[in-house]
Amino acid sequence: MDARRTSALLLAIVALAATAITGCGGDDDGGEEVDVGPAVAVPADAPIYVDGTVRPQGAAKTDAEAALGKVLDTDDPGGRLTTLFDQAEGEEPPARRVTWAADIEPWLGDRVGAFFTSFEGEGKGALVIETTDPQTALDVARRSKGVSGTTGKSEYNGATYQPTGEGDDAFGIVGDFLVFGDEVGVKAAIDANAGDSLGDSGEFTDALADLPDDRLGTFYTVPRNLLAAIPPDEFDVGARATFENVVGENLDAPVSGALTATPESFDLDFIAEGEDLETPESALIGEVPADAWLAFGIGDLGSSVRQILDRLRNADIPGLNQGISQLEGTTGSSLDELTDALGDSVIYVQGVTEPTLTGGLVVQVKDPELTGRLLSQLQGLLTLGGAAGVKALSLPGGGSG
Repeated sequence: MDARRTSALLLAIVALAATAITGCGGDDDGGEEVDVGPAVAVPADAPIYVDGTVRPQGAAKTDAEAALGKVLDTDDPGGRLTTLFDQAEGEEPPARRVTWAADIEPWLGDRVGAFFTSFEGEGKGALVIETTDPQTALDVARRSKGVSGTTGKSEYNGATYQPTGEGDDAFGIVGDFLVFGDEVGVKAAIDANAGDSLGDSGEFTDALADLPDDRLGTFYTVPRNLLAAIPPDEFDVGARATFENVVGENLDAPVSGALTATPESFDLDFIAEGEDLETPESALIGEVPADAWLAFGIGDLGSSVRQILDRLRNADIPGLNQGISQLEGTTGSSLDELTDALGDSVIYVQGVTEPTLTGGLVVQVKDPELTGRLLSQLQGLLTLGGAAGVKALSLPGGGSG
């Protein structure tokens, strides 16, 4: 499994930030039966676990097909994905080539999961693919990797796995799941399935119980586990200590997420179980361009910024107050005036190819005069910094920029 170092750090920051500013966990339903799916073959302390439903039913299926059709610009999103899969496999040698309809569809179960065990190097972890016919799935895996039933066969904790011949990657059948990953990840899945798995965790099942039953995907992490999985040389010691101080006891509070669909969009909602601050929904989330495929909104951005700064002050971050004083001196406005000027916000991305990829941050302005002055100051600072191309923007609808 590949995990670029910068991506690992970003995931940690997102999860920690979510825990620090969100407190909207649901009630514990106490003992409700939850289908944990691939999590039965995932370590209980996995830094990140995600899964996806590959065979949604009912309204979830209809909505997902409609939304995916918009993303892929097609009336047949399922057929389009199948074609893309077969085209990618067409680049493989004939003996290793597989097709979706003949080789994957017959044994593929309802869900596919993925987990990391660490982010050292390119990351360690595995894919956990639900199967209806484990032996057929294993045969297809062997053929796709060009190995026989005896090539490098290894026994571990009562299960069998094989190397793929590509680095330290391996695969094997774990229970009813086909597991692909590096050797560390495959062994971790075998151990989890035979003993203490994420699916056995009460915190995990409680988190799932709070998520919609018709979700298309699941995200789960415990920030302390996520932080511990990042190598020391990838996360500055001071920055790590700052996050730990800011988040405090919430480092042990699970963060879960659900991917759902409407006919117009895919939506990802996060729940953090910590008892802290809740960010309201942004009214701008529905105002982004119609062809945007990603939008992330925070309601009342100014209030959220103040709350985060208050947490940083309580954590006694060195140089914070000096930095705020410098900001106030540069802008000529107090911190309260600056944050009071910010309303709802949204970040959006549009475009599906590199030349057309674009996006923007939109923030509702409560004090146009103050904001206009800040834009002029920003232009001056950028110009002094050597950005000679910065100039006033002529907007057809009026306003400044």
